[in-house]
Amino acid sequence: MTSKQDSSTRMARRRAALRLGLLGVAAVALSACHHTSASMSTYDPRFMNYDQRHALTLQQQENVLPLLVGAHASGLTSGDRTALSGFMQSYAAQGEGALRIRVPQGSANASAARRALGDIHDVVASSGGNPSAIRVEHYHAGNPSAHAPIMVVYDRLEAVTNPCGDWSDTINPPLEQSDYYNFGCATQANLGAMLADPRDLVRPRGVGYPDAGRRAEVLAAYRRAEPTATQSSEDSAASIAQVGQ
Repeated sequence: MTSKQDSSTRMARRRAALRLGLLGVAAVALSACHHTSASMSTYDPRFMNYDQRHALTLQQQENVLPLLVGAHASGLTSGDRTALSGFMQSYAAQGEGALRIRVPQGSANASAARRALGDIHDVVASSGGNPSAIRVEHYHAGNPSAHAPIMVVYDRLEAVTNPCGDWSDTINPPLEQSDYYNFGCATQANLGAMLADPRDLVRPRGVGYPDAGRRAEVLAAYRRAEPTATQSSEDSAASIAQVGQ
């Protein structure tokens, strides 16, 4: 009887130890899951890719052209006319809504700014715009002795990222495999500024028209079993090689 009792005791102890081991494994697994979920909810942005950390978003922004008119000026200068003409080309390609002209009030050049409105209408008309669709607004300069600019404004869609220049963590802790927060921000901002149409980020652009003349020339050369690639002459190669000498 004694040997049977000892065997039963040992079996009971083994079962108890096994239960405790299983409970420990379960507790460790639960704590690991909790730690993982907590880590995911407070994910350090420095461990993201730079294009995720500084993601580009489409926002409506104002494009502003300031035109500074002197107090005794009779209208726009030739430089102002050239700048406004180029601004109108951008408005035709990217502009949304009405073209707005903000004229200063209460400044030293307020009267000259009002006289320059006629020149602005002329440049808009010569650039293919509709002068009757211009919306004239006024703003207070705040300083009667100031020469406040006329501001020509239109709305456009831009691809922008979060503000760059956060250098608060330029030195990472030892053995930390992460980027500093500002890494890639300027690259993303420049990419957004270079986009001809920011909508290309969210939808494909349609196929443009082919060069019909070039296509006909290539097909004709193909039918004659001639090379279809553009051939460069020795004169052109020599002139390119001499650039910078």
